[in-house]
Amino acid sequence: MAQNRRYHTVIFDIGGTLVGFEDDAPFAEFLNSVDAPHRFVSPADLRLSMLHTLSLRRHEAVGLGLDDDSVNNWWLTIFNDLFPHSPHVARRMWELFKRNYFDSLFPDSLPILETLKRRGVPLGVVSNYGTHLLDLLPKLNIFDYFDFIIVSAIVGVTKPHPRIFQMAIEEAGVPASQLLYVGDNPVDDVEGANRVGIDAILINRPGREPNIAPRMIESLLELERIVFPEG
Repeated sequence: MAQNRRYHTVIFDIGGTLVGFEDDAPFAEFLNSVDAPHRFVSPADLRLSMLHTLSLRRHEAVGLGLDDDSVNNWWLTIFNDLFPHSPHVARRMWELFKRNYFDSLFPDSLPILETLKRRGVPLGVVSNYGTHLLDLLPKLNIFDYFDFIIVSAIVGVTKPHPRIFQMAIEEAGVPASQLLYVGDNPVDDVEGANRVGIDAILINRPGREPNIAPRMIESLLELERIVFPEG
């Protein structure tokens, strides 16, 4: 490992860390197709309401991701909250969600992946996600940045269980002390990684209820100076 590099490998969570709901366009297309009364005055209103609902209920998703059903069924309840009087609309939004229709990268995601890759840092993924993550990453043109991808619904273990992080240590091929994990959940991500000796950083995304962790960042771009503290 280069002498001026604090960490050999950086591992990312996906939802809420690299990928979110940042683009109004798919929400506009969806609202245009809705054939029932609803409370949303604009696509941005729907998108922000969805983010607000996720922020309030994110604690319910801790440990979810053991299989596609556990993840997807929880998401259906989110869409039911958005359209409580139109279950067919909620289900249509859920079906589109499962096809990665609403997902987009955060503005800092691609720049930090490019920077770290250019500087020779191996990258990985550990995510509580359905199997459709393997379709989403190529769709967003970031699949090839990663040296390994560990998806809970595929491996049958969810964060914060130590085993899924141990898999990452094995894939990286270096001691846990040389790994850095980046996520947006203090339990699934920070506590889970710390239990096996992996340093973890929490990213607090705008528009969500802030969380507290020993190490926090506001932008993924801050990772470069953390991985390369001497510049």
